[in-house]
Amino acid sequence: MQLELPNRIAAIVLFLFCCALSLSCNSRRLTEKDVVGTYRAQADWGESTLVLHPDHIFEQTVLRNDHTQISAKGIWQLRVHEGEDDSGGIMVFKPFLAVAHDQRGEDAGGAFPSISRGHLWGIVIAADPDWGISFEKE
Repeated sequence: MQLELPNRIAAIVLFLFCCALSLSCNSRRLTEKDVVGTYRAQADWGESTLVLHPDHIFEQTVLRNDHTQISAKGIWQLRVHEGEDDSGGIMVFKPFLAVAHDQRGEDAGGAFPSISRGHLWGIVIAADPDWGISFEKE
């Protein structure tokens, strides 16, 4: 069953509107209010949860597949990129548990991962881009 012309036009207009809305939201500058929340990263060796609080305190937990658990608590800061696309930046964590393919929650002392808007309205903090490991906001 084919859509009649007015319905097809309405469907196309709605689709284009949604695309434009999605693109405009993704290019908006990240703020501290945007990044506060809970993030999860999955790796082949386990997972990590990262909670960013509004008072610039974070809590990180790493749970390995062998059921060992490590936790860290520290401070975070958002540094926004300046330029045409302000939708990304750098997170500063002190201390930090590394969540890379070959670092399974090891104490890294600190970290400076990139942060950016993901698809649609999500926010992603890179952990090990070469292995596809990242913290995604819940």
